[in-house]
Amino acid sequence: MSNTAIIITNYNMPERTDAICNHLKATINHPYQLIVVDNGSDIAPISKYTRFVMDTNKQTTGGFRAGVNYALQSSMGPFDYYWFIITSAEFNVLDFSDPLDYLLPLFGKDDTFVVHPAVTFNYSPWSQWMSPREPGNERRRVWGVDYIAALMDAEKYHAIGGFRPELTMAWGLSGECNWKARKEGWKIYVNDTYVIHKETDIGYSMNRMNMSANERKRLAGAQSDRVLTPIYGPDYRERFRYEYTELGTGGDY
Repeated sequence: MSNTAIIITNYNMPERTDAICNHLKATINHPYQLIVVDNGSDIAPISKYTRFVMDTNKQTTGGFRAGVNYALQSSMGPFDYYWFIITSAEFNVLDFSDPLDYLLPLFGKDDTFVVHPAVTFNYSPWSQWMSPREPGNERRRVWGVDYIAALMDAEKYHAIGGFRPELTMAWGLSGECNWKARKEGWKIYVNDTYVIHKETDIGYSMNRMNMSANERKRLAGAQSDRVLTPIYGPDYRERFRYEYTELGTGGDY
């Protein structure tokens, strides 16, 4: 039976972290380890599920990478999958089904890289591809997903070199990984039968992030350009979306 490391990065959002953990602990019946990384919370208390605390805020990518390092050393491993979850994700508290019952079967073939639940958004450029569609559509192939609650093949994560550490704020992170996966011929799927919600910028509206949402967008966009343009060229966003898609559309298959 497959084993999953659930990696959650928390920065000053203990209520939301605890809510996610409470729901997963109440619903998951598959083997897993919950790895909550506190990213140096300095405004709010840490989550009661915290596995370890970073000395300073290493941002989203630093927290995820630390969680992976913890998983690699864990006595509960080895892990077949990493489930990367951010604290703006919300699970339906009225849905008591096991989310892994929906997601894990999509890894039945060895060419699957990431499976993601469908997501409802208050706003997001990813809503075009990740919002739920036809009921019962369990395996909708897309060019890429944002990593809100991304269940990823652990071996393939390491095969592409993992998350690029320079992209600390995670902008460009999923785009690059999606691109690398497609280049290898691996598939990315959205499951429309299991739906979560993303409350965009919730940490900023709660004044928990030590900066405004607009400031972070400016810094993250500049970082993405600074890191990725020398590697892929100034059109890296278009390359990440369109290259290695079978129909060249950068959308659904």
